[in-house]
Amino acid sequence: MSAFWTTLFMAVAFGLFSGMLLRLARHREEPRPSAWRHPLAGAAAGLVATLLHQAVNWVTRVPDWVLPLLVILLAWYWLRPRREALGLGHPDNGHG
Repeated sequence: MSAFWTTLFMAVAFGLFSGMLLRLARHREEPRPSAWRHPLAGAAAGLVATLLHQAVNWVTRVPDWVLPLLVILLAWYWLRPRREALGLGHPDNGHG
């Protein structure tokens, strides 16, 4: 059971780090959100990724290198720029 807690702690720490990197990778023109939003979302991504990895590992014996990829993908998915923020949601085509 100690291996589970070690894996969980490492995934949450990696999620915190990934969240910080995603916060720092924003463009300079974009307003930066609060300092805790990205790291906490990254930590949540690490927690969810660990639980997903454990469930899939129980069913199909997935390799261990998949866990960091799950953390990065979940953190990016939750923290990516939205279409509205990029101005892609409603183009101004002159129809009102």
